[in-house]
Amino acid sequence: MRKILVIVLSLFGVMLFGGRSFAASCVDIEFVFARGSGGVYQENVEFQTFQRVMTKMADRIGMASYRFTDVDYPAVSVSDPLTNAIGAYISAGKYYAFGRSVNAGIDWLRDYYAQTMQKCPTTRWVLAG
Repeated sequence: MRKILVIVLSLFGVMLFGGRSFAASCVDIEFVFARGSGGVYQENVEFQTFQRVMTKMADRIGMASYRFTDVDYPAVSVSDPLTNAIGAYISAGKYYAFGRSVNAGIDWLRDYYAQTMQKCPTTRWVLAG
């Protein structure tokens, strides 16, 4: 019976949150990084630098527990600014790859925040990007 309940709850979570996986354990501080346009998920220099600097700071001031999360979204490159600007202007960002990328990042972060706060209401947040 317990296995069935776990499977049902897991499937419900996949339907509700689109298959996104969220952290199961609570931490005191959640460090969240939204990489810039064209950045590679968890591999970009900015995220790694943020993680290294914040780890040093957290260890120095003795934070009990913390976690690093990179916003999971398709950070579309803006290597051709004119095309991106025209497309974003015409569609108000809704029907262009860059606009969809931004909206995907916002949606992911909103879902992650809501689910984390539901489970862990005392978690504090540091957002960077």
